[in-house]
Amino acid sequence: MTSVPTVGDQDLDAERDARERARIEEALQAEGGNQTRAAARLGIWISGVAYTLLFAYHIALLGV
Repeated sequence: MTSVPTVGDQDLDAERDARERARIEEALQAEGGNQTRAAARLGIWISGVAYTLLFAYHIALLGV
């Protein structure tokens, strides 16, 4: 049986999401908006960056 998330779990999820978003945005800024180099800087696959940016955080890549 799976457990039901509690308020504390939701707070941790929100905190993790905010940190992840900030790290991705910082890496993109440092790499001039280049997703491939930002992914390499973060040690993750480019598909992970693209998915996170576009679907999870709705970050527009234009004008990064």
